[in-house]
Amino acid sequence: MCRLLAFHVKGKLDNNLIQALKKVSEYDELSMYKGHPDGWGIVALVREGKDWNMIYHRSSKPAYQDSRFDEIEISGDEIIGIAHVRKAGKMFLLGVNHSHPYHLRSSGYDLFFAHNGSVNRTAFSSPQMPYTDSYLILHDISSLIDEGYSPSKAYRKEFERIMSVSSSLNSALLYMRGKEVGLIILHYFNNELMHEKTRNITRYTATLITAFRLPC
Repeated sequence: MCRLLAFHVKGKLDNNLIQALKKVSEYDELSMYKGHPDGWGIVALVREGKDWNMIYHRSSKPAYQDSRFDEIEISGDEIIGIAHVRKAGKMFLLGVNHSHPYHLRSSGYDLFFAHNGSVNRTAFSSPQMPYTDSYLILHDISSLIDEGYSPSKAYRKEFERIMSVSSSLNSALLYMRGKEVGLIILHYFNNELMHEKTRNITRYTATLITAFRLPC
């Protein structure tokens, strides 16, 4: 399983949070793999006045071995984004193309998605596609948006469809269309399907939160 950070701050992104991801990528006592060395990525939308800028970077290197990770320093009037360190579930799905956050465009939206957990691939219409389950989730969300669903409703519909065959759907969806920006955070954990250590966690919890939405 992976580890991720979703954030919405003003002024400056706390480097202590970023460094915490670096540390857990090298050693994570709650992970059966003890680390998350299979790449990392970050996306941040940065507002300065009325203008938005984007920072998007993915790497196949472990965060703890990548000098670019230590160069992360983001400031602005408002900062919205996702950072992720990865432990691959399938070793043939390695490389920068499989690092999160993933990016797709749908009906004018830029969609960025990062996920922690696993989904039984039989939940997808094309389970043999050479993509991670996380990418297939975003692909489904994108298709629902093309059908007319809002990002939030598409996220919820996909979540409800696959939750019964998922160990965890802890994830974040960042979207942007013009000056419309939103971050949706999903917390889902099913202890019956998990293979990692837990601390005081109930059998499962499910929460879908629209953290914020800034209209045009």
